[in-house]
Amino acid sequence: MIINLNEDNNIKKVEDIIKKHDNVIILYFSDLCYHCNVLKPTWFKLCTHFKNTNDVVIINAEFNNIKQLKEKYKEGVSGFPTILKYSNGEKKSEYVGERDLRNLKKFVKK
Repeated sequence: MIINLNEDNNIKKVEDIIKKHDNVIILYFSDLCYHCNVLKPTWFKLCTHFKNTNDVVIINAEFNNIKQLKEKYKEGVSGFPTILKYSNGEKKSEYVGERDLRNLKKFVKK
């Protein structure tokens, strides 16, 4: 499941999804960020790979739209891009490493 967090999303519904799923990956990014724009093609491939997978939820949270999220889900976001993994609403880890498709897939699956 892929969710693009924007003003049209019901933020409560998105937070419920974060709480109820065991493997939620959130990309916090800014359209003005150079590194985020470099990551976009690889991230698109990652989303395409997992879009029909029921056990993975990927949320794309653009900077202008994350102010709606509870502070709990913004904790640890000090720059862009930031990739965090949640399990049943609890932060499990932050992605640190090469931003290539192979390593990002490993992060999602572990």
